[in-house]
Amino acid sequence: MRRMTYFVMALALVLGLSQCKKEQVNTPENETKTVNITLNVGGNGGGSRHDINTTTGAVDFKNGDVIYVGNGSTYIGTLTRNSDVFSGNIIEPADGTEIFFYFVGGLTTDPADLSGQSSFTVNISDQTTKLPVLSLNQATYHTNVTDYSCELKNQCGLVKFRTNVASGTVSVGGMNTVATITFGSNTITAGTSGAVSFATDGDGNGWAILLMQDGVDEATVTADGYFDGKCDVPEITRNMWYNEGVEVSLEPKTINLSEVSGDKTIQDGYTVTGTLGANVKISIADGATVTLDGVNITNLGNNCNWAGINCPGDATIILKDGSTNTVCAGRDGWGYNNYPGIWIAPGKKLTIKGGGKLTAYSNNTKPYGAGIGGGFQIPCGNIEIQGGDINATGGQWAAGIGSGSRGDSSTGANCGTITISGGTVTATGGDGGAGIGSGRNSGANCGAITITTGVTQVTATKGENAPNSIGYGLAGTCGTVTIGGTEYWNGSAYQNGGATYLTTSPLVYPTPEQTKS
Repeated sequence: MRRMTYFVMALALVLGLSQCKKEQVNTPENETKTVNITLNVGGNGGGSRHDINTTTGAVDFKNGDVIYVGNGSTYIGTLTRNSDVFSGNIIEPADGTEIFFYFVGGLTTDPADLSGQSSFTVNISDQTTKLPVLSLNQATYHTNVTDYSCELKNQCGLVKFRTNVASGTVSVGGMNTVATITFGSNTITAGTSGAVSFATDGDGNGWAILLMQDGVDEATVTADGYFDGKCDVPEITRNMWYNEGVEVSLEPKTINLSEVSGDKTIQDGYTVTGTLGANVKISIADGATVTLDGVNITNLGNNCNWAGINCPGDATIILKDGSTNTVCAGRDGWGYNNYPGIWIAPGKKLTIKGGGKLTAYSNNTKPYGAGIGGGFQIPCGNIEIQGGDINATGGQWAAGIGSGSRGDSSTGANCGTITISGGTVTATGGDGGAGIGSGRNSGANCGAITITTGVTQVTATKGENAPNSIGYGLAGTCGTVTIGGTEYWNGSAYQNGGATYLTTSPLVYPTPEQTKS
């Protein structure tokens, strides 16, 4: 009997444990439950994939648009628009908790990839074909309630840009272009700074979406690969309705030389225009890109022993399309012009490009400097011309583009390399000076000269008594001379008919026949 009692008790215990384990597996709290809900989006919030040509801030949703849903910093499902509402299955949150609705126009993230995620990022930099939308709001979830409504609040602003570029793609750098979307949050956080690209119409107007621009006071504007200037940027506030919009003028910062009365260093991103008065030294800051738009620097006068434009560091000059610019040097106390029209310091590089015109020369009174390059016993750095219609004339014993005159072993008018890869260039040397290359006398040297097949036309005319139109001047030296891929001077001797070709005056490359071929 006692053994039977023990057996019955043991059997009951085993059955009891098995039943307990079964009840735990099937407990509702341990199951993932999905529910189907609908969302009605009202008010002015939200939006969808506009064409870039949209000329108003009006927005609307389209069928197939997706809203992502979060709860407790976790993605819990997706709602898709069909007819007039968004609907879909979500993992049911706890009763009385907040659920967040996120609309990100143009997002291609697969909902399956967001499972268990607390956040994701979206890049809105390319807006050349459609405008993105970033908006959200929240509602309180209640068990057995399937219908919800809210106004999605936009987290960035619709901006109408007005630029100097009539049509095409414009990039505005320095903007916040990457956003972090956090599930279970009522904000979208702007992050990485980059460039927003958008398209403009025939009048220079274009629409784009900007994230909050906290700390962004200035932007860099580029168009068609060219630097177009810098502009001030207004603060874009959170929760801005798209159909309110903001208009921003992207006119580059401008310095009018007629208003400059003291020495001036032009900083990066500025456009320079106007006529400069006497006794004022204009320089370009190291590493700066400056646009010339109707500049006239021809009246510096005496006691101005400096170039018309001085580049003590690396510099880029853009000739504004359609502009005409004229630059020459000042005179010292004895009335001599020792400097070139534009001077670049030794070891530095000057780059000239754009679609405007530039006339550069030392001066009309006792000139001894190059048009672009060095001066009287004043060495210069490297010169690269990528575009523009350029006419450079050297003074006495100086090259049109290259070194100046009267060098010696210690203070020679040495010039760095000269590269011409685009544009139309006309260069004329002074007495003994090459059109492009070095000036006259020992020490008037230059580095390698390269003219590529990408130029429109280069015309070089040597000065009286000069041996070469392109190359070394009288008693001067230069590095290799390569034109259109052919080396005509190896640094010490003519090559490939260079003795005839480089000494031709004027030397025109390419010739009409070469252009046809």
